[in-house]
Amino acid sequence: MEHLQNGFAWHCYGCGQCNERGLKARTVKTRDGYLCQWHPGDEHVAHPGKTHHGLITTICFCHGAWAATAERYHLEGKTIEDPLEYFYVNRSINYEIDKPIAVNSSVSILADVSLGADDTARVGFEIRVDRDLCAVAETTLVRVHATTMAF
Repeated sequence: MEHLQNGFAWHCYGCGQCNERGLKARTVKTRDGYLCQWHPGDEHVAHPGKTHHGLITTICFCHGAWAATAERYHLEGKTIEDPLEYFYVNRSINYEIDKPIAVNSSVSILADVSLGADDTARVGFEIRVDRDLCAVAETTLVRVHATTMAF
């Protein structure tokens, strides 16, 4: 599967593939929604052996923005390529933790996009390790023009 971030030389801490210290979150479209697989390492620890959930919220911000952008481009029959005409940015997030996430596990973040009739979107997330639900989240986003970042 092709990652939505392919072909983008961005330095974003969450999703930028050119940021050596970044999280390098990658998004793919699946039949179930948009999926991000992420593998936290020892440098992502909060409490001993547990992943810092704040990093997962960062990934949700990026993953959700890519998912909403891809969904809108698909709806309009456009191809996602650099430079983008527009993209989505986050306004808010609600993140609820059910279970800790072990360091060195494989985290699956499934995003479900709902586009608004205006320039807004909502993205719901299920964050799982194996089949165990560890957290849920929802972001509210707004579409911005890439050249001006104007809301």
